[in-house]
Amino acid sequence: MNAFDGRQMRRPGFAALISLVLALCATCSAPARTLNVVRLPEYRARHAVEQGRVRSTIVDTLARRVLRKLNETELGTRVSLDVLVLSGGGQYGAFGAGVLSGWRTVEDPALRLPEFDVVTGISTGALLAPFAFLGDAHSHEQVIELYEQVDDDWAIVKATFFFLPWRPAFFDRSALDDYIDEHVDPAIVGRLASASREDRLLLVGSTNLDLGSMHIWNLTELATELEHGDDLSRLHGAMLASSAIPGAFEPVEIDGMLHVDGAVSRNLFVSPDPHVLPEVLHEIERLGGDPARVCTRVWMIVNGSLHSDASVVAAGWPSIVGRSIQLLMNATTLATLRLSEQVVETLNARRAGSAEFRFVCLPGDARPAPHGRLFDRKFMAELVRLGARVGSDPSSWRCDADPPFAAPPGEH
Repeated sequence: MNAFDGRQMRRPGFAALISLVLALCATCSAPARTLNVVRLPEYRARHAVEQGRVRSTIVDTLARRVLRKLNETELGTRVSLDVLVLSGGGQYGAFGAGVLSGWRTVEDPALRLPEFDVVTGISTGALLAPFAFLGDAHSHEQVIELYEQVDDDWAIVKATFFFLPWRPAFFDRSALDDYIDEHVDPAIVGRLASASREDRLLLVGSTNLDLGSMHIWNLTELATELEHGDDLSRLHGAMLASSAIPGAFEPVEIDGMLHVDGAVSRNLFVSPDPHVLPEVLHEIERLGGDPARVCTRVWMIVNGSLHSDASVVAAGWPSIVGRSIQLLMNATTLATLRLSEQVVETLNARRAGSAEFRFVCLPGDARPAPHGRLFDRKFMAELVRLGARVGSDPSSWRCDADPPFAAPPGEH
């Protein structure tokens, strides 16, 4: 018989313990928040203005970036606007790290890893993003080391009775905090600031739980503000917020608001809305550039699979919740891929050959993650190797995103 059975319940000590837990649940609650509920509409309006400014900055910065390229090349020569989009996916970020490493080895210069004009990241993609943005071999090796060395020390249960309702998270977040503090150091911030002066953009997204909105953080702009200071906490906080898996890791409080994993809002993002890339081309033309010489290339790395195999789900709540979240993330990721593809199709309808769309994801025959572990070092090392093989093969990139109702390849 299971150790937790009726005889356990009849033991006086066990019964007293259960009574104590129930009493605590009835009388205790989460720590009080100081956020003024009455002022939430004001905070929401302020957030809308701030995010509107971020949107305008993206358009203006990328237009300047492309104009710089046009002015540096011979008249008639085409230039590219390269956008890299990194999805969430927890430990599957190891796949993305491998893709970046393998991508460097491609022989065809048209398909080899470019210098990206803008990189965006969500969740584990936000951890990848600064190193993908910097783009050198050492940066790629650093992020590979992260996924090859991290293990369940990053998922230490926070406290006894971690499941009680007033606990903010199951696991201690200190290992993630320490990693970001150590690796996103003043030297990295200086390099990000230098890239900002070249009109390049590094963006990550978190979810503002209080306002119910996605928040896009311009890390290159933050880097220029913090370049000569000692306090990098705001930039670190933005990366932490984007990576804070709800329930697993404690939310990050920024300006009195609670922020969690950006994947709660969107698992991928090219820009704040689908109209930004067309507006960049309009702005280039307004400033005297020739948009016919520009090819917008959108590259997406999905850190995970797009399709879920049939599976017998255990009846317990962890399995039910985990499976439900997986299906939800797959559906929203497919929807975002399809939307991005449609934006590119719209650009090409206006001017043939003006945009390209490519993405890679975990192959359908990849081994599933071991059950019951948030981080598995051996599994992540396998993902790095798999990603490197995928990244080194230009034929791995797909140009068509199946809509959510389509069958996986091989099932048509």
